[in-house]
Amino acid sequence: MDLLRPLLPLLKERTLKDFLVQTDDTGFLVLDRDDPRGRKRGHIWLYVGQGGNVFAEYTPDWSAQGPQAILMQREGYIRVDGYAGYDALFEGDSPRIAVGCWMHTRIGFEKVHQAGDSRGTTILLLIQKIYDVERKANEDEVNPEQRLKRRLEHSAVVYEEIFKLLDQWAPVVPEKTLLGNAIG
Repeated sequence: MDLLRPLLPLLKERTLKDFLVQTDDTGFLVLDRDDPRGRKRGHIWLYVGQGGNVFAEYTPDWSAQGPQAILMQREGYIRVDGYAGYDALFEGDSPRIAVGCWMHTRIGFEKVHQAGDSRGTTILLLIQKIYDVERKANEDEVNPEQRLKRRLEHSAVVYEEIFKLLDQWAPVVPEKTLLGNAIG
């Protein structure tokens, strides 16, 4: 491990300079002599750059301080889930731009669908169209410019349809319902 230690700051720097950085955490139990149970929940925060660079950071808890300390240095696009600990990164005139994750969005509408509400099914089918565009681009091994062209030609109209529906539903759906939560 000591041989790798000088490479870690470089990898972190390169990852944070990538065009897009994705982050998420995973909680797990760790031994802790100071805890009455002898264990506590720690978190590994994974940071993945679009260029293939990756690094991870451990935090002893799920506080926002961990990812904020890392990402406050960054300028540009960051893909995050709905964890409120990321919110401060994007406030005001932030040089960071939050990019939502369709997988996390999809989960909410999957719950709506499973509850028997056809509006969840409608959104899932539209999200599937977006996934199909991405899958085909991956299969065809297109370059970023070609991918953008496909997104503008095929996905943009789907996004418009999704947001048109959500804008219609949001004023009449209570926030504390499955659909309201998914829309939020």
